[in-house]
Amino acid sequence: MENIEQVEKRVEYIEECPECGSRSLSRDYERAEIVCNNCGLVCDEKIIDMGPEWRAFDYEQRVKRSRVGAPMTYTIHDKGLSTVIDWRNKDSYGKDIAPKKRAQIYRLRKWQQRIRVSNATERNLAFALTELDRVASRLHPAT
Repeated sequence: MENIEQVEKRVEYIEECPECGSRSLSRDYERAEIVCNNCGLVCDEKIIDMGPEWRAFDYEQRVKRSRVGAPMTYTIHDKGLSTVIDWRNKDSYGKDIAPKKRAQIYRLRKWQQRIRVSNATERNLAFALTELDRVASRLHPAT
């Protein structure tokens, strides 16, 4: 199974049709295909549209709709893309969670921890990266 970076590189290198040699290609993100305009051959499929899922017609709309979040990082075993259920019993507004819901949140938190590292390789990688982070913080203390 290819990762996203390999797919991006492969898609970027398709510059001419392998059938007729034409350099007139269309990227159809709605169908996730790269199609030759000359002979109609589908040169690649299942391409990924890396752009936003919304449109902005001016700078103000673009700023309003911009997304923020933690960037992808290689210092966490899942590249920092997983969701973490916080240990505090608060909702997104900072209010206490009802006692009836706490048991459910506790179970969800436990299952989230279990599936986050699903096999021994991921578990070892997570442990190693945590240790590297600990050693690095000791070598370069925060000021």
